[in-house]
Amino acid sequence: MNAIDRPLEIVGALIGEPSWADALTAIDKDEDLTPAQKRHWCTSLRQMGRYLDRPLPLIPTRIAAIGPAVKKLHPARLGVNAKTFANHRANARSALLWFNRQMPESGRKAPMDPSYRSLLEQVPDRHARDMLSPFFRFLSAFGVRPDDVRDSHVEAFIAYRKETSF
Repeated sequence: MNAIDRPLEIVGALIGEPSWADALTAIDKDEDLTPAQKRHWCTSLRQMGRYLDRPLPLIPTRIAAIGPAVKKLHPARLGVNAKTFANHRANARSALLWFNRQMPESGRKAPMDPSYRSLLEQVPDRHARDMLSPFFRFLSAFGVRPDDVRDSHVEAFIAYRKETSF
């Protein structure tokens, strides 16, 4: 059984890229950060995770991936002071910017297996390529070869996107 065939609770925690939980671990272990930075950044990441109503292991560290969801948040709806919310948002952003510079190969996207890359290059329609790319990256993260793709993989991808997309 490969990772993609496991129950959603296990697969969902593996988003194929660094998560906020990974950022918290890195911040905690870094000896160059001041204790105040560590405290503020960790507190703000946890609080923003609550505001977003997502488990930290399911929130990607790419700001582009979470930006739209953060923009939809409003302090009044969350029942918090606007200044407090702004501070948490700024601290979380600083933490993510720091983390993404610290992580080797923390590019914008999860890597795609060359076999999927060659398949994608054969699709003439740009929109179709854009729609297939996340699915191919998902399959690549779990080591599923193109010949081994089944309906269960599509179902797992849909469940994954429901859990991690905003």
